Amino acid sequence: MIDWLEFSVFGMTEIDVLKLMGINELIFDVKRGFYYERVLSYENIVQVSSGLKGNDSDKHEHIHVRLTGKGCRLLEQFYGTDDIRTEIRCRFILNEIKVSRMDIAVDYSMKFVIDYFHSALNKRLNGVKSIDHAGNFVSGLTLYLGSRKSEKFFRLYEKDFETGDFVNYKDRLELVLKNEYATFEMLNENLLIKIVSTYMNDIVWLEDDRRMLWSEMKNGQCEISPKIRHKKTTLKEKRDYILNTYGKTLKASAEMYGTKEITSAIHESVYSERDLRMIKNEKVINVMKYKKEAKKRDLSQRKVIDELKYHKGIWLDRPVYENGEIVRYEKQFVQQLEPDRDKLNQLSILAELNSEVG
Repeated sequence: MIDWLEFSVFGMTEIDVLKLMGINELIFDVKRGFYYERVLSYENIVQVSSGLKGNDSDKHEHIHVRLTGKGCRLLEQFYGTDDIRTEIRCRFILNEIKVSRMDIAVDYSMKFVIDYFHSALNKRLNGVKSIDHAGNFVSGLTLYLGSRKSEKFFRLYEKDFETGDFVNYKDRLELVLKNEYATFEMLNENLLIKIVSTYMNDIVWLEDDRRMLWSEMKNGQCEISPKIRHKKTTLKEKRDYILNTYGKTLKASAEMYGTKEITSAIHESVYSERDLRMIKNEKVINVMKYKKEAKKRDLSQRKVIDELKYHKGIWLDRPVYENGEIVRYEKQFVQQLEPDRDKLNQLSILAELNSEVG
């Protein structure tokens, strides 16, 4: 999965980029940045910046987009996909873009960082000029294969220590790509795991067990963690977290001391500007999800009605679909002398059900 994505779009305005990404209805916090005059920020996980500072800013004017890992997951919910790279690539296919950073993360259901850590410190590998590390055995280790200043390097770290979730997480491998490497792989249609595997070929471990493990990770023979949980971003996620985590405590407190203090604390709480923005954005998110589901239901209903007309035998504007969307209609006369009554009844019932759901 993509765990960080930064790219610049040339020849477009801020509002054009927001509309093309489908996030123009979100309410952003507006602030100034270090490199840009204007930064739109949504919970610091989605940022859209404009007004590049500097003497030659006019020559390189662009809109810069930064998505953290949580920002990528949020937009994937919007788009109804698990591949943010392909979605962004398709949305900006006609525009000039430059990707300044892209992190590809793979979570494994096993521990491997400590083993590679010892081998790397003893320089029992080839293919990298720089090796660095951070953290410790108590808070979790991070191993860097390649210089962090270079345009490609690997980051291996103990994700379970970082998140505090020792059930769903073990260790993570991340491939960090910048500038030309990032732009090339953004436009590359290969699967993410294939891209990671290609760069893993550059590193050769000298010890047999490390070399074998690296090969198994590279070739998809090691189990990738299926239970990935991310920090709560939306209001609903935070509410569900509170209820699931502290629901029993709240119930016990209510039974012991009553609900007066809890209710009073809720009513007397004063919203901050950020809280109000979160509430408004939650409504926007719900509307966007509703529109997406409504569009799917409408498409499904139209297909049923078209098939119903087809079986009855009439002049029909037959729709031609591409990627789930109607691109044109073609006139076609369809006549069925002895229609399948059972089929017609089934289609009629299904059309009515879809109409009720819509």
